[in-house]
Amino acid sequence: MRPVMVAKMFRRVLIAAAIGFAWTSAVALQVPAPVVDTGWLADHEGDVVILDVREDATSYLGPRPAPGTSPNLKALTGHIPGAVSVAWKTLVTKGLEEEIPLKAMLPSAAAFTEQMRECGVDSDSAVIVAGRGTNAKDQAYAARLYFTLKYFGHDNVALLDGGTAQWAKDGRPLLYTKDSPEKGHFVVAETRDHLIANTVEVDSALESGDVQLVDCRTEDFYVGLNFRGDLVSPDYKGHLSGARTLPFVLLARNAPPATLFSPQELRDVAAVKGVDPDVATIVYCNTGVAASLGWFALHERLGNEHTRLYDGSMHAWSTMRPSDAVVSLADIATDGVTQARNVSDIGERPQWLNGTVTPSLQTLVDLRRDALRRRRSDDFHSMSGRPLFQPAWIVARDQLMEGYWEHLRAIHRQHRDALRYYQDLMRDAYAPWSSPHRDWSELRHFQSQMDQLDRQERYEGLRFTRAAMP
Repeated sequence: MRPVMVAKMFRRVLIAAAIGFAWTSAVALQVPAPVVDTGWLADHEGDVVILDVREDATSYLGPRPAPGTSPNLKALTGHIPGAVSVAWKTLVTKGLEEEIPLKAMLPSAAAFTEQMRECGVDSDSAVIVAGRGTNAKDQAYAARLYFTLKYFGHDNVALLDGGTAQWAKDGRPLLYTKDSPEKGHFVVAETRDHLIANTVEVDSALESGDVQLVDCRTEDFYVGLNFRGDLVSPDYKGHLSGARTLPFVLLARNAPPATLFSPQELRDVAAVKGVDPDVATIVYCNTGVAASLGWFALHERLGNEHTRLYDGSMHAWSTMRPSDAVVSLADIATDGVTQARNVSDIGERPQWLNGTVTPSLQTLVDLRRDALRRRRSDDFHSMSGRPLFQPAWIVARDQLMEGYWEHLRAIHRQHRDALRYYQDLMRDAYAPWSSPHRDWSELRHFQSQMDQLDRQERYEGLRFTRAAMP
């Protein structure tokens, strides 16, 4: 064989090996976690498929900002280079449940397969879902696409933290032209029905109480002040009986860039809202979009594998079930009055409160402030005009200060018991529609005011004894 032919064959082998290595690398690339940052995406930009899903699809193309100006993150336009636009309405489509037609359901396997292929997705593609990132709602749309991919068996997917807004804030370039990828070879691996709950299963959860229901809508929807008239009739304003509230706006920053809160912050938020992040849970909203972010927070970020998404959510419930299982604002108000009447029977009242009406936290602060004024006046009158010599005023000063310290110790005991008592009231007796974050804020304010009065009392005692004694 001639040397030229050997060289050509060797070159072909090298090229084939290089192509094979590149293909193997592309297949081998796996997303490291459910959430990736813009730095990771920039490093792997050519090795992933970026799907851009947003409510306002026109903003994907523009308008382009004026030359020399930075992108307006609140009204962001443009997209990450290589990102393919996905219309979010294709993720909430018409469907059937119990042979009843509904407007807001997951797409069919066939429709989703064709959509992903048009977006250039293969069955082994590493997919990054990039929302617009201007608010928490944008992250909910992104979470809906993430959930849909997971539901149809595609695990190699992650959300971009902060979305396109974070990419722009980091000074990375945006494009304003349409990306048209080559058609992919996406195939639905499996349909994971264990990730969703249907209306029958929600019925069962309401009856048994063994499954935690979590409403991911904002609280105006939860209490029934607002409702989606195109999806829910006025008779269904409010929330499912026994459901906790965990609004999607508490799961990601509601301002650009809409970064996701950390797992520890999510646990703290869940605790404040009375949601147990580790028990079997069904999340819902109006159509399954906001609840997708709730599912993502509990299932993917906090590792609760027993979290399911009620696909039809309140739209399905209002179409298929009676409204008497929905707690309205009128029901909430009545429950609140009933619980307020029984509030003194919850928990163990501190001894110093027995026989009295439970005072408000501000009343306790005002009472202590008044007591401090009276003590200051009484001490002044008791000590003024007394002709004390050196040994006598030392004894008097010590007695006076000991009185202050004993009073402070007693006050501390009282208000420690009061704090515990009021915490128990808020956990056990307050109506479920009340705002725990507001109530806990009042407790912190109460503690702050009491600490301030502690400092004032110590200062008054020292100042008075120094000024009043010779």
